[in-house]
Formats: sequence, C-alpha cells, structure tokens
Amino acid sequence: MKLSAVFVFYILTTSLLFLTIFVLNVFPDCFIEGTGLTTFKIAGEYIICAILLLAFAILFKSRAFLDDHVVKLVLASIIFTILSELSFTLYTDLYGLANMVGHYLKVVSFYLIYKAIIERGLAQPFTMIFRELKRNEDRYGNQKKSSRRYLIPYRR
Repeated sequence: MKLSAVFVFYILTTSLLFLTIFVLNVFPDCFIEGTGLTTFKIAGEYIICAILLLAFAILFKSRAFLDDHVVKLVLASIIFTILSELSFTLYTDLYGLANMVGHYLKVVSFYLIYKAIIERGLAQPFTMIFRELKRNEDRYGNQKKSSRRYLIPYRR
C-alpha cells in the first residue's frame, strides 16, 4: 500500500469522526452530568485495554529483536496506560480522584515513551542501530574462543 493511500485513509477516517462528533451530533455521550460514565465510554476503555494487552503480548514476544532497555520502558508504558484507562472507567465526577489518578498515570506512561524513543533513540541512536551487529560480533567471538578449546594444534 502506498504512503499516499494510507494518508488518505487516515484523513477520511479522521474527517468522518469529526463530522459525527461536531456536525451531526450522532457520536454517543461518554459522560452525563449527575449520572456519570455511559456504557459506551466504559466499553471503549475496556476495548482500549484489550488492544494494549495485545500490543504488550506482541512486543514481549518480539523483545529479542529490540533493545532490552527500550523494551522494558515501552512495556512499562503499556502497563501504566492500561492502569490509566481502567482508572478512567471508575470516575463519577470530572474532577474526582479516579480521573486525576488516570491522568497522572497517563503522564507517567508518556514519560516512559519519551525515555524509550527520544533519549534512547535520538540521544543514543547507534546503540539501537548497531545492536544486531554487536550481538553477532559477540556471538562469533564467543564461538571462536570456544572452538580453540576443541582444536588441538598440530605440531611436528
């Protein structure tokens, strides 16, 4: 799929969402004053948590191909985001403790993503780029050392 096709897809999807929310007013309410959260809001938060759990599992399964430090930070970020989303299912007051805790957890999650992507990816890019090269170098160096034990030098 071409980049332009993906871009057009996202533009159309975003436009449709904005249209349903702001113009047509058909997007369901998420919070009703005096009542609290709607079923739509709570179900949406649980769906987000399920998607995040799937992302966690995929990243955990693929962790051997990525930098260990980055994987730990991103996995922690996913956990904090899940806790944040679960917190957003509990509030009955827009200014209540559960809503505030959810936003604080979201800030922690964003900070962890910052540490993984910006600090590690931009400040130490060669560590990430040459990770596989270094791993192969170490592996072949260890094989060379261990093979010397098994090779008996021929002497006359």
